[in-house]
Amino acid sequence: MRSLVKLEVVGLDARRQASDGYKLHRMTSLRVLTCLAASIVLVSACRDERPLPVDSVATADSIQTVANPVRPSTGWDSSTAGPVMLLSVAENSAVALVVFPMLTDSTLAEASAMPLDSLIDAHVELFSRRGLAGATSVAGRAQVQVPEGCLSWPQARLADAATEPWWGGVVRGVVAPLPLDSIEVMKGPDSAAVTREVARLSSAAVEGDDPVFRGLPFIVRRAYRFTHGTATVLAAEVVRKISEEANPREERILLVAERPASTTGEYVTAFVSRTSGSEDAVRTNEIIGAFRFVRGDVPALVVAHDYFHGGRVALLQKEGTRWRITWRSAYAGC
Repeated sequence: MRSLVKLEVVGLDARRQASDGYKLHRMTSLRVLTCLAASIVLVSACRDERPLPVDSVATADSIQTVANPVRPSTGWDSSTAGPVMLLSVAENSAVALVVFPMLTDSTLAEASAMPLDSLIDAHVELFSRRGLAGATSVAGRAQVQVPEGCLSWPQARLADAATEPWWGGVVRGVVAPLPLDSIEVMKGPDSAAVTREVARLSSAAVEGDDPVFRGLPFIVRRAYRFTHGTATVLAAEVVRKISEEANPREERILLVAERPASTTGEYVTAFVSRTSGSEDAVRTNEIIGAFRFVRGDVPALVVAHDYFHGGRVALLQKEGTRWRITWRSAYAGC
């Protein structure tokens, strides 16, 4: 590796506090409970996304979403992933944001009026980065106020609060969790090896894309490893910074790489996304969970993309030997 690549493990983004699951954007306490429902990929100028060379109770088929035959396709496959995604609400593990995957940025305003009747008593599973965090059912609609000028997903009351922190959930039986092995809990030599590998892959993937950041060290914010089938998957959040007092800037990189599970050699990049901008406005990446779809046995990462006043969430899914964004939610926030 070139000497210009500096290795530094940072276990926590300065603009967020540590969390075992997805937590909403830091605005006011009211907005924390209402504004940010979701976040994933590919939405600003300077974005460069390059994918490289049952149970019979309340299943997806038995729950109906609000009928609207003219909605544009968002990439969400309800026959595989179920009708909705749930996201955790900060400070209240018994309430969930209900993300309607078929809504787009232009139709999210309809969400506040959407009835949740078809979800009542639906059995759902909740997940953390470690795996299954609990199972419960939807008890009813939670009444909340949305600040004027903001868009938010509706909220549902859960029959039981989860016993541990969770990032999100889906209807029971459609996915199986893939536990993530975090760099923060790996042993020293293993953690150092993963950090070096992420820095090497980042340098090869994006060095030279923006001359402003050329030569700056790559800082590994978070990195996770998991195994699916015959592959070991490495997913990482990386940042480079320009610390100018008048105009601090950041480059954010989301990286996925693979190698055969039977080897200990180098990983091969399967997906990379890069974005840059001012420190306060640049889109951030947070890998909040991983699972595999029961139908098709396809692995997917759930990634939150956070902006200054809101965000979105999306699926980063494996297709063949590559990974790509297959779905992104509507933007929610102010």
